[in-house]
Amino acid sequence: MRRGATPGRAPTGGERSQVSRGDDMFQLIRTISGMDLAARQAPVFAVSFVIAALFYKFGNFALEAVAFLATWFVLDALVEGVRSALRHFWKVRPQHGG
Repeated sequence: MRRGATPGRAPTGGERSQVSRGDDMFQLIRTISGMDLAARQAPVFAVSFVIAALFYKFGNFALEAVAFLATWFVLDALVEGVRSALRHFWKVRPQHGG
């Protein structure tokens, strides 16, 4: 039981948000298998790493690491957007029957 929680009592707004944040933190890990996660993220990670290695020469490791993570985030968002659009396209595409 969480500290401050009373048995048989519903959590207040503040307690509920803390529980929700803790539960949502590892949702990605729980909902996607390791192989699926690797298959989806490895190509984007590799491209982001190459971009960072070739173009990010700030002379500061922290800035280069943040730039790499930002690149990974943006590329992943783009890939997921394209993947979602393609899924939607194939779902609503009219079927041409003969």
